[in-house]
Amino acid sequence: MLCRCRLLVHPATGVAVNVSPTLTFNNALNGSALYGIALIKASDDSPVAAAITINTARKVITINPTVDLTASTEYYMSVDNVTDIYGQTYANTVVSFTTA
Repeated sequence: MLCRCRLLVHPATGVAVNVSPTLTFNNALNGSALYGIALIKASDDSPVAAAITINTARKVITINPTVDLTASTEYYMSVDNVTDIYGQTYANTVVSFTTA
């Protein structure tokens, strides 16, 4: 199973504070996929409040923070034990970025 992040460069820098990052998978994900996705502030490992949604094809996850992120701050998206409809697991992956 493949996963691509809309930020494209890992680790990305200069990311807008109002970003809503997406994770795109090549296979449709199972029903519990959203439970394995989190946006974390790196300095203190605190979770960022966000609406995490999946598109109707179940291949694109969008993380929409409820407020703008803090400027000049590192964040990471954690993808943990996300399983597709074929039973393949995308486990323990981190994509980091720093806001502008």
